[in-house]
Amino acid sequence: MDDNSELTPNKRRKAEPSKYARNIQKKARLEEKSYKNSKGRSKNLIHYSLRDPLFSCRIKCSLKKFSDADRLAIFQQFYTLSSKNEQDIFLQSLVDMMEVKQRRPRPGDKNIPKLKSFKYYSFKGSSKVEICVTAFLNLYAITYKRIRRINTLSSQGKSPNDLRGKMPRANTFSEEIRNCVKEHIQSFLTKISHYSGREKHYLLNLTKMHQLYLEKYPNQKVSFSFYRCFFRENFNLSLGRPQVDVCSTCELLNNKIKDQYLNDTAKRTAELIVHKRRAKKLYSKITKDIEEKENKDQFLSLAFDYMQNVQLPTTPVGEVFYYQQLTVSVFCIHNLKTNTSWMYVYHEGHAKKTADEMCTFVLEYLNEFKENQSELHLYSDNGWG
Repeated sequence: MDDNSELTPNKRRKAEPSKYARNIQKKARLEEKSYKNSKGRSKNLIHYSLRDPLFSCRIKCSLKKFSDADRLAIFQQFYTLSSKNEQDIFLQSLVDMMEVKQRRPRPGDKNIPKLKSFKYYSFKGSSKVEICVTAFLNLYAITYKRIRRINTLSSQGKSPNDLRGKMPRANTFSEEIRNCVKEHIQSFLTKISHYSGREKHYLLNLTKMHQLYLEKYPNQKVSFSFYRCFFRENFNLSLGRPQVDVCSTCELLNNKIKDQYLNDTAKRTAELIVHKRRAKKLYSKITKDIEEKENKDQFLSLAFDYMQNVQLPTTPVGEVFYYQQLTVSVFCIHNLKTNTSWMYVYHEGHAKKTADEMCTFVLEYLNEFKENQSELHLYSDNGWG
């Protein structure tokens, strides 16, 4: 398989994680913007941080210590940080960890005694002020679950690291299996549509390819859906066969077989099988002639056919585009022995596209070899041989 088959396909819609609802919510929380949660409820962080609840604590750190301007400055300084990791590291720097000074165990208390004690601080202007945990949570509009995680990491000597959405899925396939699937798809030969506007590669049957993969790797439980998704995401190949310049006999027999009003379906099927076997026999004979008689000087094998018509002039200008254009015929003679081609190009005013013209071109080409060649094989799509 050619290297150009491994192109990113443009027929499949690409994922845009920035438009996912959960990522929009994450970004809104980082940038102090209002957003709606998964239940459709509106959230406004700045309103949450500016509220002034009345509470009492041991160190008397009511939020009335801080003016509205101070609270807004603290809030904006925190939410201008670009990522959650930076925010968590900033919060960790405002928490001091220390040993528990005094324990008062009570009879029947089943709670696990805490190992560390924490003090919380915040900046008021240029000074650092100690506050309680409730005031700390309200100032920075965070939850206790977030600060508890930061304290646990501090007690373990670790820095916060955001791992949300970065863990591998449980049912994901390993890189080894992906490489096996990639090599298996690349092992198949492709057909090229040579008459289309651009070179396009085709594979015949993806279901059959998956069955062959399971026979080759019976221990790998690769489903057909994964095999198909991997094919679509990593290969710019089409399925089926090129529908340009197809065999008229094959198309005629296929249409007659599909016609529900005809009763001779079995006969038409047999005719199609015989027709394909004759074509296969012809191409096998061409390959055999090339391999067996490659070094024989008295042997000549030619393949010839008309190529696609060319319309002149080719222009998008409206005044010329809708006029009747001149048809240019291209007749190609390919020497299978030397792997060279001979082109005859002429327009419809010079000659027509008939069998007589084909004979003229072939005889003219043979005049170049008549002195040295005693055996001649001819192959054509029109049935010559």
